[in-house]
Amino acid sequence: MFRTLSITRLFFWSMITLALVLLVSITLAWTISEYQESQVEIEKESSNYVEHQKIRMRTFVDHAFTAIEFANAQAKTRLRASLQARTQSAVAQAQHLFETYKDSLPVADLKKMIIESLRSLRFNKGRGYYFITALDGTEMLFADMPELEGKNILSMQSSHGKYVIQDMISLVRKQGQGFYEYNWTKPGAEGNDHQKTSFVQHFAPYDWYIGTGEYMEDVQADSQKEILEHLVQIRFDQDGYLFGSIRGGDPLFTNGKVTLNGSNIMGLTDPNGVKIIEEQHKVAFANQEGGFVKYAWRKLKGEEPTPKIVFVRAFPEWDWVIGSGVYLDDIQAGLQQRQKELQMALIDRLIQVSILFLICFGIIAVISLKLSRHLGSQIDLMTRFFARSRTSNQALDTNSLTFPELRVMADSANVMLENRAEAQAAREELILELEAKNEELERFTYTASHDLKSPIITIKGFIGALRQDIESGQSEAIMLDLERIDNAAGRMSHLLDELLKLSRVGRMDNPLQDVPLGDLVAEMLEQLQGPLTESNAVITVADNLPTVRCDRIRIFEVFQNLTENALKFVTPGTRPEVEIGMRSTGGEQVFYVRDNGIGIEKQYHSKIFGLFEQLDPNPEGTGIGLALVQRIVANHNGRLWVESDGASTGTTFCFTLAPPPAS
Repeated sequence: MFRTLSITRLFFWSMITLALVLLVSITLAWTISEYQESQVEIEKESSNYVEHQKIRMRTFVDHAFTAIEFANAQAKTRLRASLQARTQSAVAQAQHLFETYKDSLPVADLKKMIIESLRSLRFNKGRGYYFITALDGTEMLFADMPELEGKNILSMQSSHGKYVIQDMISLVRKQGQGFYEYNWTKPGAEGNDHQKTSFVQHFAPYDWYIGTGEYMEDVQADSQKEILEHLVQIRFDQDGYLFGSIRGGDPLFTNGKVTLNGSNIMGLTDPNGVKIIEEQHKVAFANQEGGFVKYAWRKLKGEEPTPKIVFVRAFPEWDWVIGSGVYLDDIQAGLQQRQKELQMALIDRLIQVSILFLICFGIIAVISLKLSRHLGSQIDLMTRFFARSRTSNQALDTNSLTFPELRVMADSANVMLENRAEAQAAREELILELEAKNEELERFTYTASHDLKSPIITIKGFIGALRQDIESGQSEAIMLDLERIDNAAGRMSHLLDELLKLSRVGRMDNPLQDVPLGDLVAEMLEQLQGPLTESNAVITVADNLPTVRCDRIRIFEVFQNLTENALKFVTPGTRPEVEIGMRSTGGEQVFYVRDNGIGIEKQYHSKIFGLFEQLDPNPEGTGIGLALVQRIVANHNGRLWVESDGASTGTTFCFTLAPPPAS
């Protein structure tokens, strides 16, 4: 079956099948997972709903508790601000009377005027009044106990043993004004242990202090009344409200109504015998953060007692217990409603996933169709390329391919074509090179056989002459023959050494190194000191010779050969002048050896680098030196050429160097 399907069709139907299997599997797995999660969530909701309601009850009670704490703190703050403002007002009034009448009334009359002006003033629902005391302890104004006026009351103590008057005098002397807390008598109330806060301020003209005070229990009563009016307004959910009672069982408020001063409810009991208020107070005062109590009670719109759970918390400073509750049957109704919501949400998600499944399948089908068509066009492009590559080396443009895998194949195929083309070119080049080598070998064989044969012929000829001279006994002729035979053998030995040296140049056996050419040339000239002295030559070496990376021994031979040729080929009667240097041409370093010798005609500029080529047959030499130099320079990826305008114009041999390739 699959053998008859094209790659594109196989790809398309494979994608469709795979997508269908995956989407169905994912949808089925998701549905099962969602159902299981919904069941777990329902169970979790059931177990956590009561806890959630407890948290809500605690939150509402904590908010009420925060409001009570704030009201209590604000009561103290407002009390102090009110006392300070009223005292400062009284001092200002006394100061005004003093400034107005100090020059027209006697001191005693003016003092009385000030005292009487403050005596009748009342505030804070009639509880507040002013008092004046001289700094020697004499009471000038005491509206609550006028019988003490005119008496020294420095020894007066509070119920806790504090010397109140002495402390106030000390406060005024040190600070000029300030607050003072103590326990004192209260008009209309029994005992003298009522906590009181006063503010006193120095009145300098008569060395008095003027002050007023307020009882904390009165301030707390006002704050409690205000906070009760706030708490009864708080509602939550449909029937949620706050309630409260006082330690001992007196009611505070419930269901939006203030019940303060109502009948004691400590004995309130539910149908199961639970002492409701007693349990609430026990839990609230036992735990600073509050706690929960369960009992049965009637709903606002019902007659039968229903199980209920409440959270209560105590505010010990006021002996209050504040609470909030919820009926358990309301919790069950909420759970059922939540289960229905979760089930409906699951159905909605299933519908959404089904729609998403159809959309995804449609998108995958369209994408698969486009991809299969595109893949087909790419494969067709590759097929035509491979068919063409049998007869052509034309590369395939990889930019026309979009799939990385096909690009890799195309790159590999292009590399194969390039390698094939390079191999064909290399083969043709090798053929040409072999032809040139064969031609050079033929030339070398002919020349070498000719040049090597010449000393041999000379030796053989003089051997015959040597026999004749030995037979005739001519000793001088014998020595001359032997000398000529020795010269011919030496020439042959020198020629063989040169040939051996030339054959070794092709192998870069010496390691490459950084060579300062200035030092190398100086060493070479030191070695040629004999010929230089003998020829009386003038040598000039440029000071710009650089350091190059090369085969030091071979480059030494290059400079040595070129310098020896400059000393050798000189016009008779002319003092040799040799210049060794470097010039930059087009960013390339060109090294040169220039002389003032016999010069070279232009038609011989390339011929002189051939093996055994000698333009002047008279000077001693093998004709191998320049061929050797050329091969060394070529092995350094350099070039060698000659510059000369002809006979008697001198010659300049130039060469470039680059590091030879690694062997």
